[in-house]
This record gives sequence, C-alpha cells and structure tokens, in this order.
Amino acid sequence: MTSTETAPEEPDEHTARYVPVRSVGTASVLRFFRRRDGSRCVLAFGSAADARELLGPEQELIDLALPALREMIAPLGVRHIVLDPKLVAPAVTDTPQRPFTALEPQR
Repeated sequence: MTSTETAPEEPDEHTARYVPVRSVGTASVLRFFRRRDGSRCVLAFGSAADARELLGPEQELIDLALPALREMIAPLGVRHIVLDPKLVAPAVTDTPQRPFTALEPQR
C-alpha cells in the first residue's frame, strides 16, 4: 500500500502531477528523496513553477498522474508520495552563527 501525504481538498488523483526526474543518457529517471524517518519517497507537484521554486530552475520534470506514479514506484519498494512539499529547513546564512575557534590539544 502506498501512502500519499497531501493537504485537504486535493484535486482528482488523475490530474497530471509534475514529478522530478534526472536524465541518464537518453532516459528520464525518477528522483527519490528521503522523509524525516529515513524512508524513501517521491515528490509530486501541482505546478511546474512550485517544483522549480523548491528544487531550482534547472530541475527536469515529467507529467504523471498519481496512479501511474504509484505503479512505477511500487516494484522499487517506495511507499510514499509527498504532494506539494514545502521547504522546512532553516534559511542558510552566509556567516556562521558564532566564530569558529580551534581547540588546542591538551598536554
């Protein structure tokens, strides 16, 4: 059984989703990600703009309906699809929070 994490009022599951892929030669391969518990998952977005906002403007995408995506990931043991994820990590800063000081070895 594949779980799908989503917000309420989700559109019809047969609606095309934008799914991140990477190119390997002439083929497109699904990108897999990790959930907080370490389990593998795939991401699916409602719009290409949302996907590229999170993953970067160069991210390759394909259109897939959720049933097709489930069929593709099931034989690989991937059981989670995360719909329209948002970044939850803290913002990266250019400067460290506190200066780094090297420790001297104890004698």
